[in-house]
Amino acid sequence: MEVRYPSFDVSGLGAHWAPNREWAHQINATGTVPSAIEPFLIKVIRRAKAELDTVADADLIADVDIFNKQEAQHYKLHGQFNEAIANDGFPGLLDHDNRLKAEYAEMLATRDLEWLLGYCEAFESIVAVGVSQWVDLGWGDYLDGADPRMVVLWRWHLAEEYEHRTVVHRLYHRVVSGTPEEQYAKRMETLNFFMEHLAKHVEATLGYLLEVERAGMTDEERTASEARSTAVNELFATFHAPVADVMQPTWDPESVPRPRLLDEAFALVS
Repeated sequence: MEVRYPSFDVSGLGAHWAPNREWAHQINATGTVPSAIEPFLIKVIRRAKAELDTVADADLIADVDIFNKQEAQHYKLHGQFNEAIANDGFPGLLDHDNRLKAEYAEMLATRDLEWLLGYCEAFESIVAVGVSQWVDLGWGDYLDGADPRMVVLWRWHLAEEYEHRTVVHRLYHRVVSGTPEEQYAKRMETLNFFMEHLAKHVEATLGYLLEVERAGMTDEERTASEARSTAVNELFATFHAPVADVMQPTWDPESVPRPRLLDEAFALVS
């Protein structure tokens, strides 16, 4: 694991950074998640770190420190891209971003450490099974003509998610109390909550973006836009299959295959 400090010039970046605007807006909506969840992750992980033994858990503590530094870079840079998109005619994007941040602030104030850590473990595990989609350029034709800055951002981000994929899972099993069966039951509870919570947020954010996008369209243009959205939704639905692996009692993110273009993704920001 390594802490990297890439920089991006977002000048001139528009909300329509890829030719397929419906796909771009799906990514724009998803992009509000890192800017909100990753500061939350850092705070939770710091709380959990305090529960570790400085001698017996020295290796895990070292990995936690790198994890937090990587996540700090992620949310800062995603925030810059969110601002650029909002400034290109979609100011309400930041309202959705801020609403999610407020929800995480409430969780930090009202939920116990085990629940919070379970939520974080759910996020990291779900992300881990999807890293190759970006790292290995699995979007195919959707990337044709896309602004390379957005592509590099997501490839670097997901490459680091692969790199630190085991940290929160290991921390969860070290800190959360109970038998393996009890730990699994707790993990399933927060995993299901997480998936529903984030799905609602992304759906609402995407709904806003598409509402603005389609304002003033003719009936024919709207029909074509909706058809493109249907195709994008069908593509995203294929991501649900690996979630079955995450839901198994034997789930271990160490088992996620190494993305084929991992070194290339890192080289883009070195």
